[in-house]
Amino acid sequence: YKYPNSNKNSHSYLSFNRRRGSGNVNLNLKLKFQGIISNPATNTMSVKIKLGGSQSTNYQTTTFTADQNGVWTGSVSFNTTPGQGFIVYVKGPKHIQKKVCDPTPNETAPGTYRCSSGKITLASGVNNLDFSGILLLAGDLPGQDGVVNSYDTSLVRNNLGKNESEALRLDDINLDG
Repeated sequence: YKYPNSNKNSHSYLSFNRRRGSGNVNLNLKLKFQGIISNPATNTMSVKIKLGGSQSTNYQTTTFTADQNGVWTGSVSFNTTPGQGFIVYVKGPKHIQKKVCDPTPNETAPGTYRCSSGKITLASGVNNLDFSGILLLAGDLPGQDGVVNSYDTSLVRNNLGKNESEALRLDDINLDG
């Protein structure tokens, strides 16, 4: 941005550079998805991650890999200015988006974690965030609209026991094949 020079006889401008989007913030995340309690038959999935709170970003899609305990790990990078007050939004391929405000969240019963303001501090470089203390709830199936509704439940009900690849792609929530 340029501000006019205070000298009335001058037509020059003083330059002021404001750094936006500077920095390279890398997140190493651990997640748990409802219904997946061990190493699934399909042990990779695409997950969408975005930042909110003090600064917002667009969703980035990255691959997560499951371990034998059903904990999924993945990494994603954002070109944003490091700082405080971040929120991380996580959206699995068959799951409800989860808003996470704490660097190590936990819940007493599945699906009860809630938050309102960002308490995550992100530094330049690697940031390790363990979100495996909360479950990302399943149910928003492909053709996603952000809610679990009659379309989603009907899709599961109509495909129970089927093992065709299209049925599994759409509604195999626990990834057991």
